[in-house]
Amino acid sequence: MTHSNVVLHFVRLTAVSAATAITLAGNPPELITNGDFETTSNGADKQTDLYTQATGWTSTQQPSSSYFASVGMGAYSFIFSGPNSTVQTKTESPGTLQLWGPNTGENNGLTGSSNGGNFYGTDANWNTGLLTQTVDGLTPGTEYTLKFGTATAQQSGFYGDIWTDFKVTFGGEEKTSPQYSITSKGFSGWKQVSFDFTATSSSQLLSFLAQGPDGSGLPPIALLDGVSLKEKQTSVPEPGSYAVAVGGLLLVVGGVRRFRGSNR
Repeated sequence: MTHSNVVLHFVRLTAVSAATAITLAGNPPELITNGDFETTSNGADKQTDLYTQATGWTSTQQPSSSYFASVGMGAYSFIFSGPNSTVQTKTESPGTLQLWGPNTGENNGLTGSSNGGNFYGTDANWNTGLLTQTVDGLTPGTEYTLKFGTATAQQSGFYGDIWTDFKVTFGGEEKTSPQYSITSKGFSGWKQVSFDFTATSSSQLLSFLAQGPDGSGLPPIALLDGVSLKEKQTSVPEPGSYAVAVGGLLLVVGGVRRFRGSNR
């Protein structure tokens, strides 16, 4: 290999490495499995634990109840395939659940999340599901940004003004999402939430616990979708910097080619 070929080969490798670095800097890897709840063990429109489970997630009663365990009832949490779903459930006996919305005669603006497809929901004050996932591949001392969509809805057939929020725990840190309130039979609309957490170990438990008002007659249903966790980006170069770097590499490549042509 001639000297000029060596230089050209080096420049090409440098360009590829620079492009790879730019891509990684602008798009860190996703650390959450199945954050959109599209993959399930037994389909959607079912109560979790009993009839289906979102892959990568665990939903358990919080607090645990010996009575509900004795009647074979899991957490009162669900995977919805869409806003107008009829969901298979079980309390003391099998039943179904719907949310107030167009399908029940209420034009309250109920919609699915911006992700489309499945989303998770749980009763926020009765037999609430604690939703968890273990996240691996973390770097201790590094900040990570958690993003998710959430909304407040109400179980059809029940009435009263309600609210919900999510208590979010990651490792040893705990944060609470904004509280979204609705009037009886209403819908809050989907809201986007973002939290920053600092990892303290390479593997940590992420958990979501819905909270709502007291009162068994007012089932507040907290909804969740689009869960994402990525390393926080604090100093991503401006697009103009990318252009200058790539332009400089192209000039070097052009110079090497001209050098090769003049020495034939």
